[in-house]
Amino acid sequence: MTADGVSRGADIARVDAAIVMECALELARERAVGDVQGRVVEASAAEALIDASDTADLVVVGSRGIGGFRSMLLGSVALTVAVHATCPVAVIR
Repeated sequence: MTADGVSRGADIARVDAAIVMECALELARERAVGDVQGRVVEASAAEALIDASDTADLVVVGSRGIGGFRSMLLGSVALTVAVHATCPVAVIR
C-alpha cells in the first residue's frame, strides 16, 4: 500500500471514530444528569482512559461479561484503568 493509501485509511478511521463517538454522546446526554464530553484519541484504550482520568470526575469502563466465576474477573483494560486512574473508576458489565 502506498503512503497515500495509508493516510486515506487513517483519515477514514478517524471519521468513523468521530461518527461512533457522536452517536454514543447523543445517547449518553439523553440519559445523563451531568455534563457528558467525548474526545477521539489515538492510543490504547487503557492509556487513553488513564490520561482522561486526570481531568475527569469519573471514568466508566466495561468489564467482560463472560458469566459464572469468570465474570468476577476484570478484563485487562478495566483492571489497568482501575489501578492507575487518578479519579474514581466505575466498572460495569
